[in-house]
Amino acid sequence: MSNQKSLTLEDLGKFTEEVLLPAFEKMLDDKFKKELMPFKQEIYEKIDSINHNLKFIRQDIERLEAKIDRIAQANSEDITAVNGDVKKLKIKVEQLEKEIAIIKSSQKS
Repeated sequence: MSNQKSLTLEDLGKFTEEVLLPAFEKMLDDKFKKELMPFKQEIYEKIDSINHNLKFIRQDIERLEAKIDRIAQANSEDITAVNGDVKKLKIKVEQLEKEIAIIKSSQKS
């Protein structure tokens, strides 16, 4: 006579849940990791390459913004200088008009 307990469906279910399924999941995970790792590495390399290019693009943008700021500053300085020149010319014109008016008035006398 055997001292072993007979195996029930409940026992098989527990064994499947506790032993077989975790082992099967581990085998699948290991297989996926092994097969997907080169693909994953390729994706990371492409992402690194894109990030590297983005870094240079950001630097180019910063240089362009600095150039735009310098151009705007120069234009602002040029506009200020031109306005100053225009004011000087207006003063000169007013002085010449006064001199002409003095000359005209002296000729009438």
